[in-house]
Amino acid sequence: TGQSWVWRSAAALAVMVGNAYPVCLKFRGGKAVASFIGAFSYLTPLPLLAVLIIFVLVVAVTRYISLGSILAAGLFPFAVWLILHPAAPYLIAALIGGAFIVFRHKPNLERSRAGNEHLFSFAAKGAGSPSSAAEAGELRCPLLWLPAMRRARAESACWFNSVLSRCVWPGPAGKTSV
Repeated sequence: TGQSWVWRSAAALAVMVGNAYPVCLKFRGGKAVASFIGAFSYLTPLPLLAVLIIFVLVVAVTRYISLGSILAAGLFPFAVWLILHPAAPYLIAALIGGAFIVFRHKPNLERSRAGNEHLFSFAAKGAGSPSSAAEAGELRCPLLWLPAMRRARAESACWFNSVLSRCVWPGPAGKTSV
């Protein structure tokens, strides 16, 4: 990027768009919050820390991760301006990045309006043990990815998506349900 504020800001936004619309997954990606945090932790670490504290407080009080993400992303440009008074490219990138996060959370907003938004909890669904969760098909185990990756590569060009749908915890008596 040649230490240019414009190119660093553009790279941060490109990372977010790449996370939200990956080619390999048929343009169906995530909400881009993790890439937002990664990119802006380099560009604007103090404002990001401020909004991450707000995120944690909102989630602790309401148990809605999407609400915390939306509020943090919406307040991020203001925090960047208030704390850093940066050059225009950083502020514009913060505005676009925050708006992009809010846009990607549109389904969450619709679920919130309908009263169907998921609440955050540390407790696992079901009885709480890995084997009972595997029977329900809820938990994913990265330890079992290697065999599934080999099979998935033979079946699909986008093997990572297949891997995530096949890897589950070992079932009862140590048998894997892959």
